Amino acid sequence: MRKQTFEHRYLQVLAERTQLNANEKHNLQRLVQGYLGECNLDKIVDVFLISRN
Repeated sequence: MRKQTFEHRYLQVLAERTQLNANEKHNLQRLVQGYLGECNLDKIVDVFLISRN
């Protein structure tokens, strides 16, 4: 399973505890989208590799 970056985890925790400024919100959204995209890619690659065997 892919791990979130330190910055991603940091901003998620910070968002739960306080209100993020616009730059922090933008960075968190970018990190969330990137993480979800990477997880989806991992699933596709796993399916492809399993189907080749």
